[in-house]
Amino acid sequence: MFLRSKYLPLEYVINKNEMLQRVTPPKKINKLCAELGPDYSIGTFDCQHVINRDIDEKYELQIMISVNTKYLFRCVVCVWDKRSLRLVNTTKTIRSITELKDKLSVLKTVKCY
Repeated sequence: MFLRSKYLPLEYVINKNEMLQRVTPPKKINKLCAELGPDYSIGTFDCQHVINRDIDEKYELQIMISVNTKYLFRCVVCVWDKRSLRLVNTTKTIRSITELKDKLSVLKTVKCY
C-alpha cells in the first residue's frame, strides 16, 4: 500500500541544501499538458514534475512522465483517493501519447477505478 506525501508548491523542488528552489517544468511536460487540455495542470510530486487532474470529488489523476529519454515516450498514470491519500490504481505500460489519451478517456467514462 502506498501513501502519498503532500504536494510542494507549483514549480518548486527541494535542492541538495534542503532549500526550496524554483524549477520550470521541462518542455516535454508543458507540451503534453497543453495537448491534453485545460482540465490538466502541472505540479510537483516527490521532487518530480507531474500532470494532475481532478476526476471528481473523491479521485485525482496523476501522470508521471520520463523526461530523461530523448526519443522514447514513457509515463505512469496513477489514480489517488483524495480523502485517504492512497493509491487506487496505477498503469505503468504507457509508451505513446495515443495510448495515454486512450487510457485517460477510459478513466473519464468508467467510475470503477
